[in-house]
Amino acid sequence: MKSRSDKNPVPKSNAAANKPAEPQPAVNSSSILAQHQLQEVVNNSPQVKQLKILQAMANRHASGKTPSVPRESWHVVQRKARNVNEVTDAVVQHISGGLAKSSYFQPANGANKRPHLNPGAGTVQRATLQIPTVDYDPKHDIKYDFDVDQEKTTAILTEANKIANTALKKIYKQPVTNTFNALSNDAGKQIISADVPTLAADVAADVLGRYNIENPKLGPLPPPEKGIVTIAIKTALNDFMKDRIFGHGLTSDKEKGKFNKLITVSTTKSQNKGATNVISQAALNGIDANANNAATAIDAAFTNLHAVNPPGIGKVARGKQYKTDLATLPAAGRDAHHNVAGWLPALPRPATAPWMAPTLDHKRSSVVAWALTQGAPSLYLEFNGGQIASRIVYDPMNGISYASMHYTSIGGYNPFFKII
Repeated sequence: MKSRSDKNPVPKSNAAANKPAEPQPAVNSSSILAQHQLQEVVNNSPQVKQLKILQAMANRHASGKTPSVPRESWHVVQRKARNVNEVTDAVVQHISGGLAKSSYFQPANGANKRPHLNPGAGTVQRATLQIPTVDYDPKHDIKYDFDVDQEKTTAILTEANKIANTALKKIYKQPVTNTFNALSNDAGKQIISADVPTLAADVAADVLGRYNIENPKLGPLPPPEKGIVTIAIKTALNDFMKDRIFGHGLTSDKEKGKFNKLITVSTTKSQNKGATNVISQAALNGIDANANNAATAIDAAFTNLHAVNPPGIGKVARGKQYKTDLATLPAAGRDAHHNVAGWLPALPRPATAPWMAPTLDHKRSSVVAWALTQGAPSLYLEFNGGQIASRIVYDPMNGISYASMHYTSIGGYNPFFKII
């Protein structure tokens, strides 16, 4: 007679020879029901359903079939599970961890981090920034540029991205980070701008212009997000510029403190070339009385020179008048100011003498300025100032005085203060 085991033979490799029978646990119907209910909660949770869809998308992508869902869907896998128990959370995390490895759900170009602060000197070429001709040495005809190297440029972009990410909608955070990375990693890229405000605008234009290139499936960045990115770049650049020096002075903290005094009491603060800071005589007098006195004396000396000479005066008479007028000016430090850096409003020196021009300018001040600025591209005249504002630059055509700490500033500010 054959036993039941003979009818269903077990292979020897799987047979448990001489193995004593194990006691079977008691079946708890309520436990089984609870497990089924828990599994049903897991299977029906929104997170698991969404992740199953995303898993299928990733599989289609791996097989060469491109899904029609926008690229920004990748961020769904990072959402935190809600309204489910711990078991559901564990399942979601397990699935999402697997999805993260799919190339479809990686950010554009695989850039999943903010720009690196330390790219490694001499190993990686990255973008740089420059503000050309912030100072000029007329004696040796040397223009001094303000250069921001690769590491510092990357640090500025990193900070701008960090600031932007605090305000951007979640769906735009990673794409914007991708774009900052793209600029930071652009080997040999140099953004050159006239001054700090223009540089901030040019960097923002570059970043926003790259956005669609780096994230082609997302569509244009909405105007509110563009504004957030622009403000973030301006803020990061100004933070970087706080203690940076334009010019050849201000080498000590004491000197920097003096400039800060001037800029603090200014009624108008400017970082633009061609548009100076504005300071009142009273405010300047409170900080540097000697500079204010020098400006007052220069203005008084030129008051008579703004008078108009008779239209028929000839070259010889003008020459004699020039010598007389010159004797009335303060002699200390009298010189031409070239304005090559362009911080002051343009005041070009005519190629032809004022009394020889087709339209005659009979201001005696124009003659004096023209004679004193021979070889200079500008009609500005320079005089000694005080202990803090050591230079007073005078516009002889418009009767305006400008104070300066020898053409040097910090924080990206214009080094000149128009005295009103």
